[in-house]
Amino acid sequence: MKKRLTAAILVCLLLFPLESLGVWRQLEGTQVSAKGAALYDPAAKTFLYEKQGDTQLPMASTTKIMTALLVLEHLPLEEEHTIKPEWTGIEGSSIYLKAGEKLTTYNLLCGLLLESGNDAAVALSCLVSGSEEAFCRLMNEKAAELGLVNTHFQSASGLDGDAHYTTAKDLAVLTGVAMAQEEFAAIVSQKTISTGDRVMKNHNKLLTLSQEVCGVKTGFTKKAGRCLVSAARREGRLLIAITLGAPDDWNDHLRLYDSAFALCAPQQVLEGGAAGSALVLSGEKSQVELYYNGSFAPFLTEEERQDVSVQVTGPRTVCAPVQAGKVYGTLQVRLGDGVIYETPVYYKETVEKLPPAKTFWQKIWQGLWGGK
Repeated sequence: MKKRLTAAILVCLLLFPLESLGVWRQLEGTQVSAKGAALYDPAAKTFLYEKQGDTQLPMASTTKIMTALLVLEHLPLEEEHTIKPEWTGIEGSSIYLKAGEKLTTYNLLCGLLLESGNDAAVALSCLVSGSEEAFCRLMNEKAAELGLVNTHFQSASGLDGDAHYTTAKDLAVLTGVAMAQEEFAAIVSQKTISTGDRVMKNHNKLLTLSQEVCGVKTGFTKKAGRCLVSAARREGRLLIAITLGAPDDWNDHLRLYDSAFALCAPQQVLEGGAAGSALVLSGEKSQVELYYNGSFAPFLTEEERQDVSVQVTGPRTVCAPVQAGKVYGTLQVRLGDGVIYETPVYYKETVEKLPPAKTFWQKIWQGLWGGK
């Protein structure tokens, strides 16, 4: 592996597309109770399983994933807010906000994501956009930005509406973006959070049923039925499962994860060492060797291992002086359309700047033969 990295900056282990391998076809027989379902790898940006994945369906309180994502983009977590009367007594699930009480953005997000408070959703939407209607416009703009072409929002909470829908695949992509936010992932992974005089309990039963589950959000309305978004991590690999309209959602998700992870094993991709070289301008040497530290053995199928590529990103040429141990660029491991691992690439040696006394012909000789 080290020799291949030295020989070429971009290493493609095999050039067959993932879909042609049919590696995940074994999951097609997995039975789920959902009207729409998907299993998604957000790092590789690859769908491993779907059932009516592009069918538009109501999403209930899984809507709050988008609400939380936008709140994190617009409001500081520590900012304190005074609750207005019009944000209280909202239909559906509630954290029972009281007019005049003061809560931080973080407090409200916990109420939104753990207790699924519709009043928290309304309060946060108004704090961001001035009104829930204006916030819904922001939600739909974000959906368009993320390429969620089969999703439309009509509320910040997820109450049923004729123009409020998503698909299992769109919701998976949205959740992948949200889970990449450290603050979001930290909140949805908690079983219980105490904020002030409130103790908020997560409705996501999967956090108790499996130690591998690390989020995300439940939902229910009469129209939508039981909706569940979850994420699970095994051997460092994160997968996201979506079920919409699923009477047996807890078991659906556990079944999908068990079936998918059973196909995977640690696959050695990186072992540390040489990472090629870079051209040096105005230096005592015309090239400088590069290296990276550490190993990487992602949790993949045998077929996926063959589709992995390794790429070093950085300038094609650098100007002397360069110092050994300083960062040159980044080594990326890619799978599908995504980056599943990154690590710094360093200069292996110091190359001093060419002294002014060097003659024109000395510089030509160095450029041709790499001599000093």
